[in-house]
Amino acid sequence: VLGRTLLGEVYMRLGQLSDARRQLELALSLDEFDLASLLLMAKIESTDGNIEKAVSYSRKSQKVKPDLYMGYELEGDIQFASKNYPAAKTLYKHALSLQPSLPLSVKLSNALVNMGNLEQAKEPLLNWLKENPDDIGVHQQLGSIYQTLNEDVLAVKSFQTVLKAQPENVIVLNNLAWLYSLEKNPKALKIAEKAYGLAPENHGVQDTYGWLLVNHGQHEKGRQVLEQALQGLPDVAEVQYHYAVALAKTGETIEAKKRLKLLLQKQQSFTGIEDARVLLQSLQ
Repeated sequence: VLGRTLLGEVYMRLGQLSDARRQLELALSLDEFDLASLLLMAKIESTDGNIEKAVSYSRKSQKVKPDLYMGYELEGDIQFASKNYPAAKTLYKHALSLQPSLPLSVKLSNALVNMGNLEQAKEPLLNWLKENPDDIGVHQQLGSIYQTLNEDVLAVKSFQTVLKAQPENVIVLNNLAWLYSLEKNPKALKIAEKAYGLAPENHGVQDTYGWLLVNHGQHEKGRQVLEQALQGLPDVAEVQYHYAVALAKTGETIEAKKRLKLLLQKQQSFTGIEDARVLLQSLQ
């Protein structure tokens, strides 16, 4: 059985799913309760898009070894990939109760995020940090959840922890610059500039840096940077708004007015929408 299973795994890694399936079917004909073969068959069927078969094999593995986490985690992965987040959440939670681990904590949190349960999504990460306070990746993920929940003080604290260990983490620098700008922290522009220096092609970084330049009176430079952001993110309402403000600040009022009108006609909610309406009114 072991030889067939190992050969099946090799074929799977090579992307030869039919050959892999054949070897594992032979292994299971010799021992229908072989855990490794059941788990691999579930992965193969999932990769091949046969979700019902994949779920069936993963559930068989759970029956064979109900006290092992692997079958529950695997079915959780399958359900998550199928966007069945409530089922994935339940499976990850059970797997985590059997085997506390970082991957399962993160997977459970991600399932809850995708369900819109951001408050609950914090719990597995906070629980992990109680035992592993130096886990920087978890601090970063937790910071992102705090930021989405507008719990800015906690988000800043999480991101500051990350930057102590990873001072050139571009995503965290960008997020922290934005949060600092909301609280009028004078460090905001300097941090945004550092992020831009590290990742000048990152459109999210361009947007943050360009917008902060505009807000700090560097209108022409800000407009140029925001133009780069708009080229990369043409459908993002916030970027369109930021660029329109930069146009207005650099004397391009006709173009600014045109862009604001088009943006507000879409009836799409975005951060700064009320300010956009006020600006358009002032340009009329």
